Amino acid sequence: MNTILVAVDLSHKDEILIQRASKLATMSNATIHLLHVRRTLRALGIDQSERKRHESLLFKINELAKNNISAPDVKIQTHFAEGAHVFEQIHRYAQYLNAELLIMGASERKGETPAFVRTTLEKLLLNAEYPVLVCSNHHKNQYENVALDIHAKTNPSQSINILSSMLNDKLTLHYYSKAYAHTHSNFLLRLRSKMRKRQAEKLKRDMITLLETHGILQENIYLIQHDTRAFLCTNEDVERIRADILVKHSLRKELNTTSPASNIRQLLGRPPCDLLLMGKA
Repeated sequence: MNTILVAVDLSHKDEILIQRASKLATMSNATIHLLHVRRTLRALGIDQSERKRHESLLFKINELAKNNISAPDVKIQTHFAEGAHVFEQIHRYAQYLNAELLIMGASERKGETPAFVRTTLEKLLLNAEYPVLVCSNHHKNQYENVALDIHAKTNPSQSINILSSMLNDKLTLHYYSKAYAHTHSNFLLRLRSKMRKRQAEKLKRDMITLLETHGILQENIYLIQHDTRAFLCTNEDVERIRADILVKHSLRKELNTTSPASNIRQLLGRPPCDLLLMGKA
């Protein structure tokens, strides 16, 4: 990983975002780009007062970086942008910098916001090809209880590689693999069951091999297989398994709902743990 983009809003949440980015950058030798986008509807052109405001904001971003990144070898650059649509500016910077990871805070819906109005995070996820790490208020320095919303045809290597520097030596992995039955009268159903069993076993072997390459011993990996994705549907479900981070590989179908009460939109607005969202799928 060479480039990490961190979207900051100059609030108390920024400290958590930068600490996460700093840890990832230390392990991968990546460059951190701090970006603050100011929402504005003003006309083109800049007067003296606006220039001073820009200088003040850039000073705050630089101070934020200086106060929260202690490792001397971490490379960091700061950026300031403005526009009517915050998500567009973040997305443009991510594409321009060829960011391999975007780190940002959750975007909670405010008041009686109409259902068709999407948050900045939701808009980004509908367009992003890059992974997005959403830091919650319940963050931990190391992840020891990881929930993977994947299926047998998904390759978990990208998400595990991103998280590798933050995984605990003893790890519990919750993952989804559709249940298979051993007895079917129908030949096609029996064949499908065998295929599902093979896929589930291959996924398990792949995850163990992948984690071992990152120094986590097989005897310290505890795998819990779920036969339904319901265990990752709501905030309550994620809290029940005490996940430190939830990894989701497919979001577009879930995000296309217009209901603000949908499970995925509630997860994004007020996440019970950190979220790693793998972009378009």
